[in-house]
Amino acid sequence: MWKFLRKKFLKFNNKGLSMVELICGIAILGVVNVSIAGVLVVSANSYERGSSEAEVQQEAQLVANQISDLLIDATADVDFSGNVLTVKQGIQGYLLTYDPTAKTLSYKEVTYDATGAVLSSSEEQLMVEGLEKFSVSGLGEFSETGYARIEMEFSRNEQRYPADFTITARNKNASGNTTIVADIILPAEIILEPCESYDYNPVVQGLSNTNVNWSIEDNTDSSTTISSSGELTIGKDETANAIRVNVSSQEKDASNNPVVSKTVNAYIRRANTVDVSAVLVSGVDMEAGAEYRLYADINGNNFTQALGTDFDMNYVNPLSATWSVTGEGCTLAVDPTNSTIATLTLAENMAEGATITVNVKAGHPDGINKTGSDYGDAADSWSLIKPGSSPYLNRADGWQRQTNTKQADVDVSAVNSLKATVGGTQFKFQFSYRQYPDGTFTDWFDNIYGGDGDNSAVINMRPLFTGTFDYKKDYEVRIRMIITDNANNILYPIEGVTPESEYILTSVMKKVEVTFDSASNMLNCTGANKVERGSAPTIVMNRDTQYELLKLNQLVGIADYGNSATNALNFYLQKKNASGGWDDVTSGFEIQNQNGTLKFTVRNSNYEGSYRIKVQINGQPHYIIDPVNKTLTSNGTQDYILWNETTGDGIFYFNIDDPNN
Repeated sequence: MWKFLRKKFLKFNNKGLSMVELICGIAILGVVNVSIAGVLVVSANSYERGSSEAEVQQEAQLVANQISDLLIDATADVDFSGNVLTVKQGIQGYLLTYDPTAKTLSYKEVTYDATGAVLSSSEEQLMVEGLEKFSVSGLGEFSETGYARIEMEFSRNEQRYPADFTITARNKNASGNTTIVADIILPAEIILEPCESYDYNPVVQGLSNTNVNWSIEDNTDSSTTISSSGELTIGKDETANAIRVNVSSQEKDASNNPVVSKTVNAYIRRANTVDVSAVLVSGVDMEAGAEYRLYADINGNNFTQALGTDFDMNYVNPLSATWSVTGEGCTLAVDPTNSTIATLTLAENMAEGATITVNVKAGHPDGINKTGSDYGDAADSWSLIKPGSSPYLNRADGWQRQTNTKQADVDVSAVNSLKATVGGTQFKFQFSYRQYPDGTFTDWFDNIYGGDGDNSAVINMRPLFTGTFDYKKDYEVRIRMIITDNANNILYPIEGVTPESEYILTSVMKKVEVTFDSASNMLNCTGANKVERGSAPTIVMNRDTQYELLKLNQLVGIADYGNSATNALNFYLQKKNASGGWDDVTSGFEIQNQNGTLKFTVRNSNYEGSYRIKVQINGQPHYIIDPVNKTLTSNGTQDYILWNETTGDGIFYFNIDDPNN
């Protein structure tokens, strides 16, 4: 059009368009635009109708598929009346309800008892809306013909779309109203506690006689019983991890066997034992301000709650403990967030001969379990003992392994006076020991271990003697002084006359433990032997920069004679892998032990992640004793693990962040 006007303009060499020409051009453009708009409107309407039709077909197919899934096996009771499609199979059923006013189809699940009465139903769920018509036909002959018909009509955008589907049964000869399959419905497994009862309330289906017989197996307590009505009661002293519950129908088959029988498990939740351990976390042993951390390790069966069950709704955590303490000058505080941890603090120095005993009981059997019954006494105790002195023996503070410094000494003037009185010629020491607290004391041994020298006024715990002791165990050591004549006859003590407190010292030599402070406050621990898994700090580290992570706080159960124990501390680094396990790190990091201070340097790249350090003490003298021949044999040196995977002791967890990444 514009080309035509331009030619006209050039041909007549006009400087513009006349009014007539301009009006004609606008009129022609208007006609073209109206034609284009009409085409677009027709196309849009056509597309909208096609889209709505495709959407309706998809919805209709989805509804038909869902109904087909319920009917296709043709083994259910089916019926369509009053706009409700009922599909029932055994004790399970579905109701599909069509509301012609709201134009919706909804469904809900239903559970029946053996008589067909409704036990429970779910909330109604919407399947589809905009449904003008819904009907199901052919159900009366479905069991014979194997065919049923679903007719639906949808409305969308003032248009109606019919949909018609035929359902074909997999088994055309199957009955649409078959007898319910014989079965006994009850939980496959439950968890109970001693003194607790549970009524199974079984549902018997498909049998005219709904009575059943019960029996149990594998119980260890005769008071664990099951009644004729199916109420299971766990005895107070039941120790089995699980018992088997057998149920069978009283109705018999042609061979006189129960028509239905099955076995289910009843697991027993029980706290069986509790073991208490303690570690000095700050202060000086047995002196004012000393703080001991105590841990109760509770062992038992089936502690985890069974969520979403009727038998465990009143669950009580079995990992709980109750504490008490006897003794003067101390306080005991239970961790408010974890009752299996407590702290004992000494308010004053312990007097000689004093004993402080901490008792712990597993809280679950102590009457606060979900049954409210006391079903046992899982308990343990830990004692702090400061032996009394005698006129002749003076005990120093704390007995330690591997030390040549005195642990006790003799009042020489008193002994010399005694020797003159009884005509003795020399005094010496003898040793006896046991694993604490349940071991049996050995016989008395003369000083064959190098624990001291005969006639020496000093008693020590040299490596030659204490190298026979496992570092991970507590020992109770007894040392007695005797006075003998030249023929080695014992002149003192006088058997049956002299009280033991005058010539015997007894003390516990604790297992070896090490506590650390956080150097430069990087690990947020003070006097601790671990950083808790759940509170591992994140440390920002640059490459090739040395950091001090840990600084030795205290050695327990071993003396740092000549820094030999401190220098023998060994630190092992591990990194968490993608599966949650721990891999040894053997390169890319420098770990140095400088007088008990762990110095840490990153040398590799891509070092971000979760790490832990495990502590060990290496190269300690070890000896084997022959208690019969009273000989001692060197067994070289031995490495002693100070970390515990279960409790986390001796393990320090932390995360490393690369500030440049």
